[in-house]
Amino acid sequence: MIQVYIAAPYSTRDLAISVMQALEAQGFAVTSQWLTGAVEAESDAGARMDLADVARADVLLALNAADWIERGTGGGGRHVEFGYALALGIPVVLLGPRSNVFHHLAEVHVVGAGDLAKTLRAAAADRGGGAGRDRVLGTEAAPSSELDARPPAVRDEEVP
Repeated sequence: MIQVYIAAPYSTRDLAISVMQALEAQGFAVTSQWLTGAVEAESDAGARMDLADVARADVLLALNAADWIERGTGGGGRHVEFGYALALGIPVVLLGPRSNVFHHLAEVHVVGAGDLAKTLRAAAADRGGGAGRDRVLGTEAAPSSELDARPPAVRDEEVP
């Protein structure tokens, strides 16, 4: 069963719950305990739970409605979760339009609601052994530990 983490602003929790229920009805498991109220959202325990839930997922689904672009970043936790998934080599599926530079990475699959289940399955199948993490960090081999993961230094010839 494919494990999906749903990242969305807390203010849109009802929408995210609807998406969770639709995914579960199609055979997906959702790791996002913030949707079930497992712990207080604005707490150390809540933040650690969210990170653990992202790490358990095969794919992260980032909800990104078009009208959120005009309202600023809002829901900042979803951006942390998005970046954490990329750093761990977890594929990201963006439901909605691209709204920042990281949404243009090759590891990010942009999808409309009609193709969501198919894209989640394909993205999870592409994960394969953390290869995505090496690609994101630009390294030849994965770091020795998750805590040691750092982006590579920028070489002078890469700066315009």
